Amino acid sequence: MIVSKLFVLLFGFLSFSNFGISKTELPRLSIRYFQSSELTRIPEYFSGEEFTGKKIFCRSTEAREGIYFSFPIPQTILSGPEDYNVELSIIRNGSSKTEIFSFTLPEEIEGKTEVFVGITGKDWPKTDHRLSAWHMAVKDSKGSIIFWKKSFLWDHE
Repeated sequence: MIVSKLFVLLFGFLSFSNFGISKTELPRLSIRYFQSSELTRIPEYFSGEEFTGKKIFCRSTEAREGIYFSFPIPQTILSGPEDYNVELSIIRNGSSKTEIFSFTLPEEIEGKTEVFVGITGKDWPKTDHRLSAWHMAVKDSKGSIIFWKKSFLWDHE
């Protein structure tokens, strides 16, 4: 009897601890191509510096124009003390090669509400490039996936 109660408690504890560190699918992710002019805000004309407002921009190059994957910042990241990385894997239309882009989220994200991860400039020329499949993972400082999202075709064989 005592052994069965201990077993139930141990099983419950292990289930709860696994739940706490399990990876979760991002509820919403948008993909959109932006031209540089669409990302320029009025305060930039006065300060000369990029104005991001409540958004975090992570880009593969210094250029602004490109394809962006955006998602709301999950509460776990806002309240977590860790450093987070975003790994974006893509397969372009007409190719079977997987390209991987890695980005580091800034340490100071207080007041920010959305992340824009961009493949920009020479990494995503405006013409003749389309996505076939993609996978995005937000990882903690240990490299464990805590949030993810993928296209329907990512696992399709």
